[in-house]
Amino acid sequence: REVKSCTAYSLEYEFTFKKLVLTAGTYNLWNPIAPNDTIIGMILDLMPSWKIGQVDATLIDKYRTFDDSGDQNIYNFIKSDLQESYGCVFDFDTYMFVILRMSQRQRRCYSQWTISLKKSLLRKTQRASLRS
Repeated sequence: REVKSCTAYSLEYEFTFKKLVLTAGTYNLWNPIAPNDTIIGMILDLMPSWKIGQVDATLIDKYRTFDDSGDQNIYNFIKSDLQESYGCVFDFDTYMFVILRMSQRQRRCYSQWTISLKKSLLRKTQRASLRS
């Protein structure tokens, strides 16, 4: 009997194949009027099939200082240095090829809403099954 295996990755995995080389300095996270001079603009130049989604207003024109980015791939840089430094969360919409960014505050509200919705649906499902 022959056994075959397959390894699958989410589409944002392609961010692990490219590196964003930053020299030590202060960088703007995002500015929709002048995107090329921002970290997100530089990432989008390297990942042309992706675009940026709606951005929380508190993250526009927010500057942080970084050391050399070294040998880190874009995905690890986003999920560690950028999220921590800018106090935001990056998420990837792999259907629309959109990078979503939200502040920690906005993420907490979104998470609480999702949990509330799930609890509400669970309660309705439990009530329906009790009636059956």
